Amino acid sequence: MHGERLYVGNLPPDVNRQNLRDLFGAHGEVVGVTFFRDARTNEPSGCAYVQMRTAAEAIICMTRLDGVELGGRTLRVAATGVPVAAPPAPTEVKRPSLFQNARTEAVVGSKFFRPPPAAPRKNQRPRG
Repeated sequence: MHGERLYVGNLPPDVNRQNLRDLFGAHGEVVGVTFFRDARTNEPSGCAYVQMRTAAEAIICMTRLDGVELGGRTLRVAATGVPVAAPPAPTEVKRPSLFQNARTEAVVGSKFFRPPPAAPRKNQRPRG
């Protein structure tokens, strides 16, 4: 991953890339800035993505810049949905069940997840 991307909303129309680089650059290294534009008019829509070098810098920017006034508007800074710390990957443990087929159960952290019981199988042989 090349950094953590932040959503910045409620931008004034006269803000440019350099303004955002300066504002966010005071709290960490800015990798890139991408503005949203209206598809019909090609005017700025008041939103942008700012990509920071690390997740820690992104968290600092979110906490320090969300709610700050810029050009008479209150900025909204939020994460774009990429988790900062991913949960541990499930560890698969194969155990035979009481049913005919073996099933897979997962252990995540200290929690144990078991799939719901399988539906009983009907006799598939034709009667005759």
